[in-house]
Amino acid sequence: MPDQFISERLAKISLAPPPPPPPRARSRWLPMLLGLGVAIPLIALPYTAAPPVVQRTPTVAALTVQAAAATRGDIPIVLQGLGVVTPFATVVVRTQISGQLQSIGFREGQTVHQGDFLAQIDPRPYEAALGKAQGQLLHDQALLEEAQTDLARYRPLLARDDISRQKYEDQAFLVRQYEGTIATDQAQIASARLDLAYCHIVAPITGRVGLRRVDPGNFIQASDPTGLVVIPRCSRSA
Repeated sequence: MPDQFISERLAKISLAPPPPPPPRARSRWLPMLLGLGVAIPLIALPYTAAPPVVQRTPTVAALTVQAAAATRGDIPIVLQGLGVVTPFATVVVRTQISGQLQSIGFREGQTVHQGDFLAQIDPRPYEAALGKAQGQLLHDQALLEEAQTDLARYRPLLARDDISRQKYEDQAFLVRQYEGTIATDQAQIASARLDLAYCHIVAPITGRVGLRRVDPGNFIQASDPTGLVVIPRCSRSA
């Protein structure tokens, strides 16, 4: 009897459903499940809503390579920077005589060629000097002709012993003195003509003139340190 009772009791216990959980445990897990049900769709929404990103490789147009004949030409390469330009030659144009500057024949920055007119100095004093030298030459030429005529007269007289040899020789020396005076007069005339040519100042080289350092009307002379203008030459062929 006792064994049969125990068997029946165990069968009733195994066939009976498990007791329901207590109300406190059910109320604790329910909010957590509801929170997970709302958070999981929100987290997965950006990944499911965003369209997939497709990376495209840029297409490069095909280049056609052709053969061409070799030619000679300039390469358009321009370099910009600071530097110093050194001319091949630099000439400071100075006057070689003294006088009043009458006119200027160039513009600042103008390109001039060798022999071009640059400035004019008052030529009247040098024209007067040339005229004086020419007059002195005429005077001395007359004295020379007179001395030569007297020497020609003394020659036959010396042959007849009508005059002394000393007088004849003195006359010959006088002729030679006048010949030397004539040579001096001719040199003075050449110097006066050269001074007159210096009144007309021309460019000694080909180049680009700089700033004008003297204005017309000023008295200039060869000892002026600045000169009239500076001409640099930047080309070998100039």
